[in-house]
Amino acid sequence: MKMMSKRAIKIKLRDMIPQGTHIRSGAIDRIQQILNRKNTVFLQKIVDFAELDEPIVITRGLVDTVFTNMELVSIVKEEEQ
Repeated sequence: MKMMSKRAIKIKLRDMIPQGTHIRSGAIDRIQQILNRKNTVFLQKIVDFAELDEPIVITRGLVDTVFTNMELVSIVKEEEQ
């Protein structure tokens, strides 16, 4: 699986933060680890949903459904706090 490169993360982050903001050592590595973990979870959920039907087919609609479900769960968790 292609991970987001450290360079790409740093470029995107730099575009979002004020100029002169320091990014401490290890921060980019941690961001990369978290993104990789989230991607793995997302892909596993896609497979889990696809396995509910026969034949197993992964479609754009299925991917959208999984993403929407993950976002809704996230919103509900935020509201519970």
